[in-house]
Amino acid sequence: MAPLFLVITIDSVGLGILFPTLSAMLIGHHSHFLSLNASNFFREFICGIIIGIYMIAWFFGSAMLGDLSDIIGRKKSLIICLIGAAIGYFISAVAMF
Repeated sequence: MAPLFLVITIDSVGLGILFPTLSAMLIGHHSHFLSLNASNFFREFICGIIIGIYMIAWFFGSAMLGDLSDIIGRKKSLIICLIGAAIGYFISAVAMF
């Protein structure tokens, strides 16, 4: 059970990183990611689109990972996902500096 809870925790960390970072980058006026002239509606709309794309990719990715776990086994597919998540978090951490 411990590895399963580790996977759930790491997945929750991913969401915990995504939402505050996106809101700071897109909705905050101190960030220069979007034009300073962009309206609040446009900023919130872009943030909603990006979060929607993330959730749709999560939806279809979970189905693909389910098929993959049927082929190579659940343990191997979880390890592959954890390694991919760790690489993605590392790249995100390096990009912040």
